[in-house]
Amino acid sequence: MAKRILCLILLALLANACDMQKLMKDMTAPQDLALADQCFELLRLHDVAAVEDKFDPQARGVVLEMQLQSLTAEIPDEAPKSSSITSVNSNTTNGHRKVSVTKIYQFSKDWVAFNIETAGNSADAMQIERLDLHRVAPPPTPPTSAWWITPLALLGLGLWLLLMFVIYRRYAKKAG
Repeated sequence: MAKRILCLILLALLANACDMQKLMKDMTAPQDLALADQCFELLRLHDVAAVEDKFDPQARGVVLEMQLQSLTAEIPDEAPKSSSITSVNSNTTNGHRKVSVTKIYQFSKDWVAFNIETAGNSADAMQIERLDLHRVAPPPTPPTSAWWITPLALLGLGLWLLLMFVIYRRYAKKAG
């Protein structure tokens, strides 16, 4: 029984130690993440022509340029505070790679989700097949009205100490 409890504790510690961001970053080719960051930055700077050059030649045209212009309107006019990888999907079939990277960028008042799908025969020769960008709701903030947690925790600690004192006194009476 003690071994099972120890194994459960170790498993919980290992699960707690997992960093999904680091895992996704390590498992994704650096070129794929760099392309996603570069395209987002180009869209943020309204450099639609540079982004269009990274697309598959068959997808280029007036319609693509208009779609890219509409995407630039969704990005706030400031540098992002932070970004995190939300998902990565990579598939290689007969040497042909397809990669989808989704990142969330945090700005001072908004959050933007950015998805890029690329395809190519090597990590260095990927072309964009699809881009998607939309604003998302910020994650919920923890409540600030939890003033009662501290007194409740102190009460629990006090009861635990009282219980330990009673047990110690009984043990000392039996021993002495």
